[in-house]
Amino acid sequence: MAPKRKGRQDDVDATVYWLNNTAQLRQQPTKGQGSIKNFGSTDLILGAHEWGEAMVRAYLQNLADKRVSASDRRRQFDGGMPPAAETWYKRGYRWYLLPKSKDAPEAMAEHKSPAGGATEAQLLPEIDRHAAYWMKNHSGKIRAEVMIAEEEEKEKKRTAEAEAQRVVRQKRAPTPTPTISATTPATVAASKAQGLSLPPRLARLLDKPTTTEKQMPREGIRELVVAAFENDRIVRVWNDSESNNDRRLTFLDMRANDLCDALVQRGLGDACGRGCANADQHFEKLKRVAGLSLRGKGAFNGVWEAKGTASAPWVAQLLPAKVAAAFYGGRVVLRCPTPHSEPLSFDEAVDEATNILFTALATCGPRVAALCPSVVGRWPPSAGPLWGARQYQIYTFLETATLSVDARYAPTTNPHLSAIDHRPYHDALLMTIYRISAEGYVHLDATLRNFVDFYPKTLPETLAHFAIKVIDVEGRHFRRLIQAESTEWRYLFLFNLMIVMVFLKTRLADRWSPKVHWDHLRNLCKQLIDELPGKHNIASVTMWDGEFPVLGEASRFFPELGAGALGGNSIEAVRRAALWQLKHYLLRQPIREAQAHYTSVILPNKKDPSKLPSKKQLDTARDWFNTTYRKVLLPPRTFFDSKLREKKRFVEVAFEFLETSVDDLRRGCANAIPPTEDHHRSCSEYFLLGV
Repeated sequence: MAPKRKGRQDDVDATVYWLNNTAQLRQQPTKGQGSIKNFGSTDLILGAHEWGEAMVRAYLQNLADKRVSASDRRRQFDGGMPPAAETWYKRGYRWYLLPKSKDAPEAMAEHKSPAGGATEAQLLPEIDRHAAYWMKNHSGKIRAEVMIAEEEEKEKKRTAEAEAQRVVRQKRAPTPTPTISATTPATVAASKAQGLSLPPRLARLLDKPTTTEKQMPREGIRELVVAAFENDRIVRVWNDSESNNDRRLTFLDMRANDLCDALVQRGLGDACGRGCANADQHFEKLKRVAGLSLRGKGAFNGVWEAKGTASAPWVAQLLPAKVAAAFYGGRVVLRCPTPHSEPLSFDEAVDEATNILFTALATCGPRVAALCPSVVGRWPPSAGPLWGARQYQIYTFLETATLSVDARYAPTTNPHLSAIDHRPYHDALLMTIYRISAEGYVHLDATLRNFVDFYPKTLPETLAHFAIKVIDVEGRHFRRLIQAESTEWRYLFLFNLMIVMVFLKTRLADRWSPKVHWDHLRNLCKQLIDELPGKHNIASVTMWDGEFPVLGEASRFFPELGAGALGGNSIEAVRRAALWQLKHYLLRQPIREAQAHYTSVILPNKKDPSKLPSKKQLDTARDWFNTTYRKVLLPPRTFFDSKLREKKRFVEVAFEFLETSVDDLRRGCANAIPPTEDHHRSCSEYFLLGV
C-alpha cells in the first residue's frame, strides 16, 4: 500500500519499496529491548538495524529503477554531512523505535516500540549516534554492492565501446591484397638479435644514475576488493591476448560462497580451505577425490593442476566456464591453502587478495582467472552472525608458470633450462623488480623462489617479452609505501634490487659472474646509496645492526610480521619487519639447513641416543657439509654476521657483499670451523657450525 503522508517524491517512492520489502520483517517480534536500557553503548539494536538497512536498500532500489547510474548511487555513501545513506538508515532505525513519527506510514500503527518509556527527545540523539556508528563500521556490505554494480556498469560500457570500435575498424579496413613475404634467413637473424628493450625510464636511470624522474603509481584497488568481499564476489584479472595492456579487474557471475558450498557438498572442501585438518588426508583427498595433480607446495599453500576432464569432471560442473576451460587446458592452476595455513582476518585476506590482483593488473604478477574468498568461520566462535569477525581463506586459479627463478639458477638444472649466463633473463628479472618498485611496493620475501617465469621450459637465447612475475605477495611481506607521484620509487628499487641480488649471488656462488649479473647495475646502486644521507626512506633507515640468535631456545622465536609494531605500511614498521626477515634468511636459514643435513646426522639423537647413523648417512652428511655449507652457505652468512657490528645501512652492506669476490668471502670464514675429520659426537653445534 502507498503511504498517505506526503513528502519528497524520492522519500515517498522509497517508502513504498520499504513497505513491500519488509512486510515479513515487520511481523517479527521486536529485538533488542535490553539494549534500550543501556543506550549509551555503541551496540546497535538488532531489530532497528534490520529496518535501517532495509530502508537504505529501498532508496537504492528506487534510484536504480529510475536509471540513476551506479556511480551516482555510490556517491550517496560519500557526499554530504551526513551522507544520504546515513540519513536513510536513520529513518528506518527511527521508525522501529518511534513508529508514531510524523513521516511514518499508517502501516506502522500496529508496530509496538521496544523503547518503553523513553521519550522522543531522549531517543533522537542516540539514534543519530547509532546511525553514524553504522555508517562508519557496518555500512560496508551495502556500499560494496553498489561498488560492484558500478564496476560492472563500467565494464559493460567498455565492452560496448570496444565492440563499436571493432565494427568501425572492420568497415574501414581495405580489402587485403596478396603479398610475397620478404622474410629471409638474414632478416630472421637480425630480428632475433634485437632482443628486449628495457622501459625508457629504467633505461635512462641505468645509463645516467643521477636521473630523478618522477613515477606515478597506479590507483589502488583495495576499496574495490573490500567491496568484492563484502558482496561475496569472485574477482578476475585476465585477458585473452598476449598483450599486457588490456588487463582489467572484473567479476564472475557466480557467488564465492555458492562455489564454496558446492565444493563442500562434493567432498572437495579442501580446495577452498574448508577441508580436513590432517595434512596427509588433505593431499590424498585432492588427489583421489578431486582428481588433481600436485605441482608444488609451500608451508601454507599447494599448487594443483587438472590432467583433463576424465580426472576431474567436477571442474566443468562447478566452475564458471571461463575458469574451467583454462584449468582443463593447463593454462591455470589452483592455488589453495594447506591445513597448516591459519585462517585470515578480514583485513589480512583483503590485503593478500589486493596484492595478488594489483600485481596482475600491473603486469608484474600472474593473471588471475578467479580469486575466491572463502569464509571459514567467525571469531570468537560464540559471536552472532552479525557481529562476529569473519575468518577467511583464499583460493585462486592462477596463470600457470613454467619454472621459478630459483630453479633456473639451481646448480643441478639442465643447461638447456638454466639461466646462469643468460643476460636477457637477468634483464627480465630486473624488469619485474622495477615494476613492483614503480608501483610503490617493497617485497620483504623477495627470495628467488617467489619469482616465476612464463617462458618455454627450454629457455630461448632471445626472449620476445618480459615474462618473470612475482608471487606469494601476502600483505605482511608485500607492502605498499608510495601511492603518489614522486622520485622515491628509485630508493624502493634500490632496496628491492639489493635484496634480490644478495639472494642471487648466494645461490650462484662459484657461478656468479659480475659481467652478467652485477657490472651493469653497479654505478646505479652506488649513486643511489650516495644520495641516502639526510633522506628518510626504507633504504636510508634500514640499518644492519643488532643481535640475532641462530641456535638455542631464543632462535625459535619469530614475531608475527603483520601485527603490532611490525604491521602496516609506515616506513618504521616496514624497517622492523625487513630486518627480521633479512636476518632470518641471511643468518638463521643457513644454520637451519646445516642442522637438517649435518648435525642431526652426526650428533646423538635426542630421542634415542643409542641410535647411530650408517656409514652412507655419515658420508652423505660430510660431503654436504664440505661442498655446500663450507663453500656456499657459510661464506655469505659469516660476511653478514660480521657486518652487524659495523652498523651500516643494509643496502651499503649488500653493496660490499656484491663487490667482494667469492674467493675473498671464503677466505673470510676459512678458520671459522674445523674440517670434518675433526668432528665427533661430543662436539657442540656451536663448534661444528662455526657460530
